[in-house]
Amino acid sequence: IGLGTNQGFYYLAQVAADSVYFLIIYAAILLGVGMLDMVLDVGKLTGRRVAGGAAGPAIIGSGIVASIMGQAVSNVVLTGRLTIPMMKKYGYSNSMAGAIEATASTAGQIMPPVMGLAAFIIASFLNRPYIDVALSAMIPGLLYLTGVCIAVVIYARRNELPKLVEAVDTMRIKRLLPTFLISFGVVLWLLLGYRSPAIAGMWGVILAVGVSMFQGKYRPTMRQLYEAVEEGFYLVAILSLLLIAVGPLGQVMLTTNLSGRLGSALIQYLPDTQLLLLIGAMVVSLILGMGLPTPVAYIIVALSLVPFMQQIGLPPLQAHFFVFYFAVFSTLTPPVAVSVLAAAKLADASFLETAKDSIKIALTTFVIPFAFVFFPQLMTFPNMTWDVVPAVFVVLAIQWTVSVASYGHLFRSLVGWERAIFAVAGLAGFLGMAFHDFRYYSVHAVLFGGMAIFLFISKKRAVTA
Repeated sequence: IGLGTNQGFYYLAQVAADSVYFLIIYAAILLGVGMLDMVLDVGKLTGRRVAGGAAGPAIIGSGIVASIMGQAVSNVVLTGRLTIPMMKKYGYSNSMAGAIEATASTAGQIMPPVMGLAAFIIASFLNRPYIDVALSAMIPGLLYLTGVCIAVVIYARRNELPKLVEAVDTMRIKRLLPTFLISFGVVLWLLLGYRSPAIAGMWGVILAVGVSMFQGKYRPTMRQLYEAVEEGFYLVAILSLLLIAVGPLGQVMLTTNLSGRLGSALIQYLPDTQLLLLIGAMVVSLILGMGLPTPVAYIIVALSLVPFMQQIGLPPLQAHFFVFYFAVFSTLTPPVAVSVLAAAKLADASFLETAKDSIKIALTTFVIPFAFVFFPQLMTFPNMTWDVVPAVFVVLAIQWTVSVASYGHLFRSLVGWERAIFAVAGLAGFLGMAFHDFRYYSVHAVLFGGMAIFLFISKKRAVTA
């Protein structure tokens, strides 16, 4: 049955043919007309304004490129060869430079509009239009990037890293920005109008190539366009074959009811508390996703765990996204951590040190899947109400607290007991979110606020002395 012609190999083939094909080629065309250099220049502009600004091109450039490409490891290799040497030049350690690139590139798999293959598979599983799934991921994706930025800024302040002073080609930005905005705007408009991803991607290709002819001295050559299309076909072939190859695995898991058995085992051995069951699902997702491409990792954990998560009361959208996020995070967590491995090689750093720094950055983002489970309003974009504001505030407060505890800096460098207090405050905020208990929020506010005042006053006294 798993190898049959009606399902099996063709279980996800329609996704490859109808949803992925032209969007991947569009992404390759954008890189071929010079978008990578443009977004890196945008990152440099940002880096001129903040401490440790050398990370700006990595976070902004890698985030934008990866959101189009939707592939973490290939994006690390594509942008990391430019961003990692720049970060090392401005004082980032080898391992931290690699960790920033790995976490920023991973953002592309959870940031609309493309989000890799997994988002298309989620839409297929839920029988919903792809654009609805992508828009639901908007706020969590932005919170991911915000968490990475918070961690990097605190690290940069602790180590007194300078602002970026690299030259920026503003003319390149002016010339290439219309190509990106016009083509991307039309793609987004078509998707929002519930046109097929294939139609949207095809128009994106046509407009990107057409408008790029007016880029002046930055106009791509015919050879560059040919190589971009060739790269697009290569990516489409690899990703489509990957989907077709994983089809029998999905069919076997459904036919044998393996997913139902795994869910029953988790319910049997874990305490009957939603938070602990979710933590168990998180651990299983990270283990099942080790060393696998994100789409394959997601399919495995979705078929294994989503039925179980729906049994404990999660809506289908939140259940799929919860395991999807941790399938993505498995590229950052040892012992395999393929994104970290690629970044460590580019940074000439130890794999374990780079993995450790990646986990410290990612600690700010591990809270996000739990957040949209306990605050479903985080996945209501664009039909939001005001109740999304306190949910976003809670997540940001936890991210800030966790980063302060991880990197040991707020107004000044912290000693061990001060970091421990912030760690307790972060845990209290997380428990407050999980149980919607005002007492935990109060503990978080008192500990964080009290320590912030104490540290501010102690720094002022040290300066005046």
